[in-house]
Amino acid sequence: MKSISAFRHVSRSGLATWILALPVSLLSPMSDAIAHDAASIDWQPAAAGQCRGNYIEHGSTAVELADDRVRASAGGALHVRDHSTTLTGDVRISQGDQTLTAEFASIDAATETYTAEGNVSLRQPGLLITGDTIKGNLFSGTAVIDSASFLLHANRVRGKAASISQDDTETLTIAGGSFTTCEPEANTWAISGKEILLSTRDGYGTARHVTLKIKDLPVAYVPYLRFPIDDSRHSGFLVPSAGHDNDGGTDIAVPYYLNLRPNLDATYTLRSIWKRGIMHEAELRYLTASTTNTIAATYLPSDDLYDGRDVITTAKPEKEDRWLTHVDHRGNYGHWSSRINFTSVSDIDYFHDLGGFTATRTRFDRVYDESDAPALLRTGSLDYTRDSWQAKLELRSFQELSQLRPEQYAVLPRLTLTGQHQLAAVRLQATAQMTEFDRSGNTPDGSRMVLDTRANVPLRSAWGFLTPGIRIIHRDYDLNRVAAADRDGASLTTTLASVDAGLIFERSTELLGQRLRQTLEPRIYFLHAEEDFQDDLPSFDSTPLTPSFENLFRDVRFTGYDRIGDADQVSFGITSSLYDSRGRQLLSTSLGQRFYLEDREVNYGLTPGIDPTTDISPLFLTLQTNMGYLQLNAAYEFDADQGRSNRGFLGMRYRTSWGLALNLSYTMTDESIQRTVKPRNEEETDISFVWPLNAAWTLLGRWNYGLDNRQTIESLLGVEYNDCCWRARIVYRRELEEPRLFRIEMPGMPTQFVTDRRADSGIYFEFQLKGLASLGGRLDSMIQDSIPGFDPM
Repeated sequence: MKSISAFRHVSRSGLATWILALPVSLLSPMSDAIAHDAASIDWQPAAAGQCRGNYIEHGSTAVELADDRVRASAGGALHVRDHSTTLTGDVRISQGDQTLTAEFASIDAATETYTAEGNVSLRQPGLLITGDTIKGNLFSGTAVIDSASFLLHANRVRGKAASISQDDTETLTIAGGSFTTCEPEANTWAISGKEILLSTRDGYGTARHVTLKIKDLPVAYVPYLRFPIDDSRHSGFLVPSAGHDNDGGTDIAVPYYLNLRPNLDATYTLRSIWKRGIMHEAELRYLTASTTNTIAATYLPSDDLYDGRDVITTAKPEKEDRWLTHVDHRGNYGHWSSRINFTSVSDIDYFHDLGGFTATRTRFDRVYDESDAPALLRTGSLDYTRDSWQAKLELRSFQELSQLRPEQYAVLPRLTLTGQHQLAAVRLQATAQMTEFDRSGNTPDGSRMVLDTRANVPLRSAWGFLTPGIRIIHRDYDLNRVAAADRDGASLTTTLASVDAGLIFERSTELLGQRLRQTLEPRIYFLHAEEDFQDDLPSFDSTPLTPSFENLFRDVRFTGYDRIGDADQVSFGITSSLYDSRGRQLLSTSLGQRFYLEDREVNYGLTPGIDPTTDISPLFLTLQTNMGYLQLNAAYEFDADQGRSNRGFLGMRYRTSWGLALNLSYTMTDESIQRTVKPRNEEETDISFVWPLNAAWTLLGRWNYGLDNRQTIESLLGVEYNDCCWRARIVYRRELEEPRLFRIEMPGMPTQFVTDRRADSGIYFEFQLKGLASLGGRLDSMIQDSIPGFDPM
């Protein structure tokens, strides 16, 4: 390389300015660290209500020259051709978008190195380094700074060190230093190490002989640590989580994240449950242009506590392996789409004892029907969709998680074709479905074919609507393992006719000085459905619908196709709503009742307490409000025939822009109409809240209480501290377990059966350093399930 090939002096107000024509590469400083007292950081405090302030990154004032020349200015200069250049007093050297300032600088033409001293400051995009002295090479872009401080603007990483160097790969090497992502005014934690490497280009760091300090107090040591310094994905350890409960004892999970490819990653978690043993968790995620895929699994060999038996004897129980497998797939290929959701666990107590995954976002779809009995849903489907018709092939099965409920039927498989067509004013719809049902044991199973056609004429105007309709449902059965008195096949065709009509009245009104629009909407619905004898056919997927205001205007009383209820009935309803000037609904209330013209003969799985010979249904009342931060929902069912309140619900949700979430609810269900297989309270209250006490402290809580049994179903109380630098939570939770049925067999004693529903409690805590990666965890999911409106972010 050539040395300085041109020199020009221009005198301007006593300041000498030189333009040095150097064919050099970027003047890259090596590593830097900003002192923890941040004396030289350009810093703008946070605005009111904000957590973090802003680092101010000044752009270079150098003029970028097309020939890669270096621009220098100083109070004085001494240049020796082919030897050296010395600059003194307010030295400023710029090349491209990088700037070096100092009190003294010397450039050696022979070695192509430079030295600068006195208030050294080196700026380049996203990086600021300050120190006492700097030595570097203009051509290789390397440098070493002593007694240095550094700041990475985009990564919010700052630190200090005895010396910092930067190589040509944009890697900072910090010798005998430390760093943090806290603001200059909040140095809560820092990571120090004998050698720390920060790759600003790749966005990760490594450190050896690492000590974590909280308020300058050493709290942890590891020989090696790899960590991210930006928001991109990098392999390395994630933040551990820890907790404690009565059953398992201390529970610690240490996750490791592997960034395998841009579209492929994995997480492995080593989890230690003190009383149960060592547990392994793994999750693999894979993306393509048209699919999203997740495979996950857990394994706990020889659980020291769990024997899984429903028999209590004097024999010593054997330890059992606990495991979970999960597959989730979603795909879209033009008109085609596919979905797989499969979860299986080793035993029905798995989720209660071990929870879900501790360090990933994997969630599990569960099905809760009206019996409140949990089950894992396994589905696989392939869909083809066009504008006016759709086809779907699916498989479905369940894993029951309750002893108190019989096994549900599996769908192996089901093919469904649906289509719709508009013929003038007539809307035509048709569904053809073929299903094979399977269940173990001696219960009936077999195939069912359904053809469901309907036609209606929706007539609408601004003042009302009229919709007459007719529906024909044809079913064919081919059954196995039926009782002697039942049919092994049947062919039924049921016709339903309906008329739905309503009026819409509207007026302007005023409330609390606000102009509003009020509507009054009376509605009448007539339904006739033929009676078909179905009592000797199995019910593969039919259960009675829960009575409600909305169900007054449906043409069926059961889910699925195995029971089509007969009907001669008229339903009446009236709804009134309030809207503001922007069309938002502020309040809506409805009242309705059904009148029966004939007794009901199809009553499979009849809801307890409902008389099929009564002439009127219960009276249904609903109320919804949405007034800014406040939402109210209420529903009430009163049976005038029996003189009792069947059901009631009152719920309130209050949300604010500053993070407050308050939920209150009351539910009531009369014992005579309950049809659950799980013990259930007639009256329950549920209170939960997320209450920010100030900018950093938040109180969390829930209390779910059964009034009739005077028993707490679940209680939760926690506190979270969340500042700009770190976050910590501690939560206490107590809940009733799912009821278990045990058979007691003891020598010399008759066999006994007991139902046990114990209460389990635990203390969970989590500590997170801001700027180090974390992918959520069990505590986030647990709080979200308990407190609506909780945001873990």
